[in-house]
Amino acid sequence: MPFTDEDEHFIKNILREEQRYSCSKFIREFPNKNFECAKVRSVRARSALHDDNIDVVADLVQSQEDRP
Repeated sequence: MPFTDEDEHFIKNILREEQRYSCSKFIREFPNKNFECAKVRSVRARSALHDDNIDVVADLVQSQEDRP
């Protein structure tokens, strides 16, 4: 649902900045507006735990034992 200019101004300037409203508080306070909170999703790749990377890091650590 697109917001009107008045809604955007009210949300940004009054509720978020002055009164520190959270997303869940918006939903509770204004049920007739049908606000929806987007779920926060992690977009970070989880490549650090791949077997290949584990082996590479282990080799790097072992190769620098004599260099603090």
